[in-house]
Amino acid sequence: EAGVLKALNEGSADIGITLKAPRAKKYRAEKYMQERLSIALPKKHPLAKRKSIRLRELKGETIIQRSNVGFWEQVKRKKIPDVTFIKHDSTKGISKLIEQSSLLTFVSDHQFDYEIPKDRKIVPLADREMNVEFFKVTLASTP
Repeated sequence: EAGVLKALNEGSADIGITLKAPRAKKYRAEKYMQERLSIALPKKHPLAKRKSIRLRELKGETIIQRSNVGFWEQVKRKKIPDVTFIKHDSTKGISKLIEQSSLLTFVSDHQFDYEIPKDRKIVPLADREMNVEFFKVTLASTP
């Protein structure tokens, strides 16, 4: 977020996206979008019957995810250090891994571009860090 505000201040960006609305009056912030992460797991998985899951309950699991997930990476590493992540850059590659395995994967309610097989159940993650709001930030003098 500091990098976003620095870019706005230096004029190298006109708009930035942050997780918190800056308090300084020199910025104008408006809600941009909300995103909620869930976990897709096989319907026979012990956690599939749950209405929600906390990240710590995924301890010991192997989870497929995109290689570049931004700030989510730090949150997941902090909350579930005992997880093995299989990372892939390709949508097609992730789809194949999910389709041909019983491994778990993260999904977003905002956008994900790979198919979740019908034998999976999507269960919301209850940790507040997995339910975030993004803000569009500009300099207050910018229209």
